Amino acid sequence: MTDYEKNIKGPHHPELNRREFMVGTWKLLNVGAFLTLGGFLGSLPVMSASSGHLDSIYCYECRACAAKCPWGFDPAGYAVAARINNPNKRMLAQISITKYNKIVNHIENPTEEDAKTNDKIITLENLKKRDKHIKVRIKGLRDPITVEQALDKKYSTEHIDTIYEMRALDCAFYDPLCMNCEPMCPVDLKITKWIRDLKNDGEFR
Repeated sequence: MTDYEKNIKGPHHPELNRREFMVGTWKLLNVGAFLTLGGFLGSLPVMSASSGHLDSIYCYECRACAAKCPWGFDPAGYAVAARINNPNKRMLAQISITKYNKIVNHIENPTEEDAKTNDKIITLENLKKRDKHIKVRIKGLRDPITVEQALDKKYSTEHIDTIYEMRALDCAFYDPLCMNCEPMCPVDLKITKWIRDLKNDGEFR
């Protein structure tokens, strides 16, 4: 026993307990977990650089941008997608369909013909064309369901309250780039740069 251990009073001192605990299998698990986490964190700059948006690692997801978004997007989701170079990463996008179609598409009650000629008009059918796993909130239902489930249950666009979640590349497709998010960012990130990149071809770079 070292001089330090002799000077510790009491048989249940936390320092001694920690030393006794961190041996054998537990020690290997602890070291393994630390190295795994370290490896993951160390890979983030590499993945961010591969997307062409190294600045995305500076987003600490404070959600100041989301609080200002009039459309219900959570722009921090774009940062996460760029950080891991994955346009298919899902993010929150609680878009009011009626408001979006009225203000962005200048149409209140789109018909099937309207939707066929303009894929920016949000309807269940147009959403399914992009991704059948997009989640929507149906009026009267507590939990969001996928577009595919909504159509299978014979819901129509009129039954939708809001979109709830979709891939980053789909969010970028519908994002009207109103520029409300950027002035709110406390670290001055150019959020619309990530969006424009995805709008171009659905990919980063």
